[in-house]
Amino acid sequence: MDSVIVKIRGLKKYYGTKDTLVRALDGIDLDIEKGTFTAIVGASGSGKSTLLHMIGGLDTPTEGSVIVSGRNLSQLSGGQQQRVAIARALCVKPSILLCDEPTGNLDTRTSQDVLGLLKACHVRFHQTMIMITHNEEIAQLSDRILHIEDGRLVRRKWGEPCL
Repeated sequence: MDSVIVKIRGLKKYYGTKDTLVRALDGIDLDIEKGTFTAIVGASGSGKSTLLHMIGGLDTPTEGSVIVSGRNLSQLSGGQQQRVAIARALCVKPSILLCDEPTGNLDTRTSQDVLGLLKACHVRFHQTMIMITHNEEIAQLSDRILHIEDGRLVRRKWGEPCL
């Protein structure tokens, strides 16, 4: 049994190009043992948050690999990454769920599953949910639909498409 829960090899994250290139992470190799408490310390801009986002699957590396519980995060599809992010957000039962196009990259079946899960959490745990969507059918699942145009909330007649 492997006691390493997080294995990072050759991890690089670069932003910008040539003259403006920022090397947020530049070749990190790291093992984190299961059950340990690891603190990552550094000055502002040192790459701490970027590293944490990589471990959490919230960002993708420019190069290298992040393996968590034997699973290479870079090999997850966009839909799988989205489901992991949703599960991670729901497991702490926050009082407010902010959902930005939660089904945007998902197939129809998975979209229905995700929407069912979000709605069930909203009802069961009395969570406030604010969801951004272009899809009027998905918007119809809500208690209230607001429309925004040119940075302003506007009134619309019921049934007009949400653009």
